[in-house]
Amino acid sequence: MNFISSPITFFTCRNCTVRMISTIRITCYNIFIIQVVPLSNGYDLLIYSDGGSRGNPGPSAIGFVVCDGKGKVLTRHGKYIGIHTNNQSEYLALIEALEHALTYSRCRINCFLDSELVVKQLNGEYEVRDSDLQKLFLKVKMLEKKFESVKYSYVPRNTGKHSIADRLVNKALDYESKKNI
Repeated sequence: MNFISSPITFFTCRNCTVRMISTIRITCYNIFIIQVVPLSNGYDLLIYSDGGSRGNPGPSAIGFVVCDGKGKVLTRHGKYIGIHTNNQSEYLALIEALEHALTYSRCRINCFLDSELVVKQLNGEYEVRDSDLQKLFLKVKMLEKKFESVKYSYVPRNTGKHSIADRLVNKALDYESKKNI
């Protein structure tokens, strides 16, 4: 068998945040030697999500910001989602943020929410009694399995990058209410 070693190359795969260190050519197949490069704070992505409704239930919107581990904003998104309760909106925002995060990384995620109830439910401190929230809770737990790890933390409203998510929610609700006038 003829082994030909190629020069060492470095590149990062956008889909899995894995750094490829070197390539070895064996006949016509490339084999990658892989090293996961954790970011400085130990998390590959930071998610700031928020959901809100005007009325409970009422017109609702979601907003989220996805950042790399150093806090650089990768994307932000806000949209109107119809009539929901505030807690449903919080879950729906997180679900959409996690689904979006899959395009960047399947490694470690740190999620920041301003809903203490949702954070405590996801961390197992509170049980989920409402049947609609149970379905959303299970969807989040299914998405969790697609990542190496997911951590949920409570942050007060309008704190740091979470304030961007809050503004996205309000902009979407304002736009929808003006549209219906």
